[in-house]
Amino acid sequence: MNEPHFDYSGSSHHSSSPSDLGDFKALPRALEAERAVLGAALLSPGEVVPVLGESLTASDFWERRHQRFLEAILALYEQNAPIRPTEVVDWLEKNDKSRDIGELPVSYLNDLLAQAPLVASVPYYCDKIKEAARKREVAARLLAAYEKAKTDPDAALEEIVAQAKVDKIGETAHNGAAPAPLGFPESAYIGLASDFADTYSTACESPKSYFYLSFLTCLGALVGDRVILQGATKAPARLYIVLLGASGLSRKSTAIKLTTDFFARNVMSFPVVRGLGSAEGLAKTIEKRNYTNCLMVFDELRTFVDKAKIEGSILLSIVNTLFDETRAENHTKGHDIELQDVHLSLLSACTLDTFSNLFDANFVAIGFPNRLLLVLDEAKESIPVPREVPSSIEQALTQELGATLYQLRAYTPANPLTMRLTPEAEAIWGEFYRTIPRTVTGTRIDAIGLRLAMLIALSAGKTEIDAETINAATGIAKWQLAVREEVMPTDAANAIAVMEQKIVKVLRSRGPLAEKKLRDQTNAYRAGLWVFSTALANLQQAKEVLYEPRSRVYAVLD
Repeated sequence: MNEPHFDYSGSSHHSSSPSDLGDFKALPRALEAERAVLGAALLSPGEVVPVLGESLTASDFWERRHQRFLEAILALYEQNAPIRPTEVVDWLEKNDKSRDIGELPVSYLNDLLAQAPLVASVPYYCDKIKEAARKREVAARLLAAYEKAKTDPDAALEEIVAQAKVDKIGETAHNGAAPAPLGFPESAYIGLASDFADTYSTACESPKSYFYLSFLTCLGALVGDRVILQGATKAPARLYIVLLGASGLSRKSTAIKLTTDFFARNVMSFPVVRGLGSAEGLAKTIEKRNYTNCLMVFDELRTFVDKAKIEGSILLSIVNTLFDETRAENHTKGHDIELQDVHLSLLSACTLDTFSNLFDANFVAIGFPNRLLLVLDEAKESIPVPREVPSSIEQALTQELGATLYQLRAYTPANPLTMRLTPEAEAIWGEFYRTIPRTVTGTRIDAIGLRLAMLIALSAGKTEIDAETINAATGIAKWQLAVREEVMPTDAANAIAVMEQKIVKVLRSRGPLAEKKLRDQTNAYRAGLWVFSTALANLQQAKEVLYEPRSRVYAVLD
């Protein structure tokens, strides 16, 4: 049998090698390692074959018959069939793949079996095979670029650069140094809100970030009329928050209930409104209760959205306006609403599946989604039975909250606390501000970040925004940009286009992912695997998403 030659596209053949690369014998190969792993698979299939299935593909092998033997071994393992030389050859013959295995294949496999190395050395040999395959692939890419450069040198250079990025992605994934998961920044936990989140996140399964930002939102609902940012806009210290997570698993409603209940127990006349159905209802409740601050709570954001979608409803317009303003009016034949000096906050929850399809064109056009701080997280600990928070700890938290509110006693809506950034904090914020993308994703990130800074400062007992506070706020703002990239609703014409955008968003925020993980992160099963596969194929064809075969991951090349 003639020695196989590599064809520079991932498989071997029996023709001459391209003259531009010289003698094919100079190309890297790891024949000893190929024989070693095949022999080990025949000797100890239960231990070795899963390792080969995770580490190698047939195209990683130089020799054609070794490629075929690996295909047969993996197939037999999937079928729970015996993996012996005779069965391997029989499988190849039955599947019309025996043309390349040469003479006396059973004897050849028996020799490999007799010379099989220790199971513990299999990963070492796998690495040698993959390294040789990588070098051959680089040679193939360089040859292709050389041929293209004869007619289009710019395009050839672009392909070389793109391939270098793919190699880097593969190396990163192979070494287990993938980008950090989309986790809330630990350094952003500061002050009383952090103490509260530490306490309650260990009492139940709701993530710490849910409690932290729910606490800051409730705090803003108490002080929003008395704390503003220095400057022409006089930005208020209040938030619109949505807790995001998988249905039933992230305990979003639990975090909302425990946090609002804590404030309701410990703050007289805590200004919370639940079950709101219309703008008229909001106006009447505020007037009846004489609220200047008001926290709207929805266990399901969909409830608010459904109410706002009702024909003739002005709820969306009023709530949208009150994010920036303290006054909202609507005087028509059907409506006569006038709200003045109202400082509105919003605390709600939504599942990821629902959020991705929640808003219609009216919500997007009016800019409602980018007024929201999206808190994406998941339960980290299994707590079958929620634990009781010791009364002594709750009492300490209550006293801290009381002290925070007490230091604001001298401030009123007419004479509010005007927070300023220290020079160091201003420099840090300015540096971050220049990096905010001028896109839909970046819209109002600056406003949300500064509101967070004021509330974090109050939580830490401060009356100005110092370097520690602004670093916490910018950390959350950077994290929020990544969250928005992943989950912000898409504006696309059909299911495939929507899935294409989801795939790109997830890969940008999460980094390179294997196909199964990518399916999970894009909720592909809900849309349908055909939609997912078609969208992924479209993105690969357009070269927006590339597949790195060594580590079996997909990535975007931005």
